[in-house]
Amino acid sequence: MRCRPAFDYARAPHRVSIEEHGAIFESAVLNLGLASAVPLSCDGESVDATFALQEGEEAVFLLRPLKAGEECRRSPSNTETQEVFERTVEYWHRWLSKCTYTGRWREMVYRSALTLKLMTFEPTGAIIASPTCSLPESIGGGRNWDYRYTWIRDAAFTLYGLLRIGFTEEAQAFMQWLEARAGEVKAVGTLQIVYGIDGRHNLTEQTLDHLDGYRGSRPVRIGNGAYAQLQLDIFGELARFALSVQQTRHAHQL
Repeated sequence: MRCRPAFDYARAPHRVSIEEHGAIFESAVLNLGLASAVPLSCDGESVDATFALQEGEEAVFLLRPLKAGEECRRSPSNTETQEVFERTVEYWHRWLSKCTYTGRWREMVYRSALTLKLMTFEPTGAIIASPTCSLPESIGGGRNWDYRYTWIRDAAFTLYGLLRIGFTEEAQAFMQWLEARAGEVKAVGTLQIVYGIDGRHNLTEQTLDHLDGYRGSRPVRIGNGAYAQLQLDIFGELARFALSVQQTRHAHQL
C-alpha cells in the first residue's frame, strides 16, 4: 500500500509524520490522517506498508481530514468496518425503494438513478454536471474541461429524470439551493449558468502546467470560464423543472 496525497493539485508541499495509530500528512491547505493497524513507513512525501493477507483476512486503512493539531485516531476494527458497510448498503436499498419505475429496464434504471444521486451534494442540495476534471474528449486533445460544478441546465435535466421515477427529496434540496442563488441576482444582474456547489460565483479557469494530464492530454484545467457566459436556455429549463415539481406535488396530493 502506498499513500501519497498531492495537496492543492500538487502545488502545495506537505510533510509526513508517523504516529502510534498511523500517519499524518500536513500542508498549508489541509491535514490528512491515515489510520492503520498495519505498520507504516515514511518515504519522503509518501507512506508505505507491506503486508500479506491469507484467505478471509482483511486490512483496513482510513484516510480522513484532520483539524490543526489533531492526532490520528486508531484504525476501525474489521467488525466496525463491516457495520459501516452494512449501514451504507441499507441506506442505498432504502433510497432505491422509493423508485416508482416497474418496467423491464428496472436494473438499468436503478444504476442510472444511483449515478445521478452520487452527483448530488447533500450539504447544499447542489448537483454537479459530472465528477470529472480534465478528461479529454479525445486522447491528446485540449478539450478537457472541469465539470465539477453546478450547471443549472444540467441539474434541471438530472432532477427531471429523478422526479419521473419517484425521487423528490433531491428536487426539494435543489430548489432551496436555487432560491439562494436567485436571492443573489441583484448583485450580478441575472442568474449565472454555472456555480460552485457551495454557491460560489467566481470559477476562474486556471491551467496546471506542472501536470501531464490524462495520457498526455494537456493542458490540465481547473475552474470553468463558462461562469461568465450568457445562455438564455437556462430559463426554459428552469421553467420545465418547476412545472415538473408542481405536477409531482399535485400527483402526491391526489
